[in-house]
Amino acid sequence: MKPDHILETFLSWQNPAIFVFVFFIVISAIVILIKKDFIKPLKRRTEKLEDDNMRLMALFAELDPDPILRVDENGIIIKLNDPAKEILSLDVLGQKCDSIIPNYKELLKRTQISNEIVEIDGKHFTISLKENSLLEFVQIYLHDISNRIEQEKKIELYQENLRLLRIKLDNQNEKQRELIGQDLHDNIGNQISILKLSLQNFINNPETHKIDELYNKIDLLSDDVRGISHQLCPKILKEFGLVSALTQLVEVTTRNSNMNGRIINVNYEEIEDFNLTLGLLRICQEALSNIVKHSKCSEFEIQIAIEEGKLKLIISDNGVGISKEENKKPSLGLLNMEERSKSLLGIFEIDSIENEGTTIYLEFLLNREINHD
Repeated sequence: MKPDHILETFLSWQNPAIFVFVFFIVISAIVILIKKDFIKPLKRRTEKLEDDNMRLMALFAELDPDPILRVDENGIIIKLNDPAKEILSLDVLGQKCDSIIPNYKELLKRTQISNEIVEIDGKHFTISLKENSLLEFVQIYLHDISNRIEQEKKIELYQENLRLLRIKLDNQNEKQRELIGQDLHDNIGNQISILKLSLQNFINNPETHKIDELYNKIDLLSDDVRGISHQLCPKILKEFGLVSALTQLVEVTTRNSNMNGRIINVNYEEIEDFNLTLGLLRICQEALSNIVKHSKCSEFEIQIAIEEGKLKLIISDNGVGISKEENKKPSLGLLNMEERSKSLLGIFEIDSIENEGTTIYLEFLLNREINHD
């Protein structure tokens, strides 16, 4: 075949390669047009939208109630919003972010909301970072959780104090059992043995022993048993009521200390709830014990009243008060009073000023039901 015929045959529409080449040219042209007229404008609009969003985000940062820091690509703090200025000095501007947030570089790798907690100038914050590669800065969002952390610490301290209180109460109960057991063994047991021997002697020799001696020994034994019983449950409270029991408590405390005490009855009438009155007596005993040990006061007072269906009790002194450190970690005596008040469904409040004294306020709703199990 001649060369001109070969070329003519190759360029003929009968050659499939010609169709493929033309089809490729057409498709390429369409792709170029689409990219030029649609994709590039769409990409530019998308980039512009992202840029506007980031600028809007930066604008909203100025209005955000939480502290926000802006950090450049070199990790330098370049801007603070107003809340951030309140917790950080303006001197941090131009400093490395690592000086404020030591693990900043590690957090930056995540660039997402983090559950991590950072501490800045004694305050605690949760932290999240949002990076803007277009504007070449990172915004650090801080959310102040200092109050929550403080409450969690208080709860932990309260639980630890309750644990110590339970240990103390268990120890006190055990000591009380030992004392009662020793009293019963050494005193009551001994008197019973002597009484048994005296009775045996009287039976064997009634002429030489007087019955009155037996009666006297029985009376002494009865008095000792009654004394132990009164230690467990005060007789004066059962027979004469709360005011009389408190009056005796104040008189004994005054007599055995260098303090003047008094009780003030404001419209109080005796109530039938023995569990409540016994609980109040125990609280007052604990309170006066604390006053004697720690208050260094010259005067103390117990006020008791019934108003609007509520029993109110106020215990106050003019002593040295409770220091801030003691307020943060209350004594086991105070915890004991508070827990006893709560078990009686009461309100327990304490107000103390250093060198001015302490006041304990108790309030209980009358005619209420309490589970004493």
